[in-house]
Amino acid sequence: MEQYFFISDAHLGHSDPGTERHKEKLFKDFLIHVRKNAAGLFIVGDLFDFWFEYKHAIPSRYFTVLSELKKCTDSGVEIKYITGNHDFWMFDFFPKHLGIKVYKDFLEQSILSKRFYITHGDGIAKKDYGYRVLKKIIQNKINISLFRLVHPDISFEVAGFFSRLSRNHREIKNQDQEYVEFAKQKFTEGFDCVVIGHTHRALEYHHKNKTYVNTGEWYEKFTFARFSGDKLTLENWPV
Repeated sequence: MEQYFFISDAHLGHSDPGTERHKEKLFKDFLIHVRKNAAGLFIVGDLFDFWFEYKHAIPSRYFTVLSELKKCTDSGVEIKYITGNHDFWMFDFFPKHLGIKVYKDFLEQSILSKRFYITHGDGIAKKDYGYRVLKKIIQNKINISLFRLVHPDISFEVAGFFSRLSRNHREIKNQDQEYVEFAKQKFTEGFDCVVIGHTHRALEYHHKNKTYVNTGEWYEKFTFARFSGDKLTLENWPV
């Protein structure tokens, strides 16, 4: 039976060097497992603590992880990336150089016998006004063009500041029920499975024969979701 994996919110580059090495090692082991066992991998946003790419420059701190992702696609694993609120400026690097398709905001896809709705989840909470304003500023095309004129060594520090601002704003929220209600609405629209990240709180919710999973995070509990054709489940790494 084909298997598909879902992961989000590793926020690679966020912590101290020792913690980052541990996270990176676990993620590398996870990708080796994916290469051996999966038909597809969905990254449901915020794999990195921030992502900004120039035309000829990307953050060097992510080189090892990017190399492992390329090994996955080279081995035949289909990887799709649904952007999150820390994926500030993703352009063509992932599809062009890694073979990873990038989707803004959400992805609707049939996987085997089930219809999936996959989204990072930022902006779902009705009272998340501050984040919506921040998103408009960050993703404004004029601001992006101006930001690209700044040297990468400076702009990456600024991007780090915005990532901390976005993360701190999210962490004061506790609105899991809104996400459950959002998933239930998607169930009424005909989707069998809903996968969301963003909250950093892993959750598996069943409604009749339908399932909502929040993939949690990959820096303390290391949770992810697996779909094996008949059911979608929340799991911890290492399995």
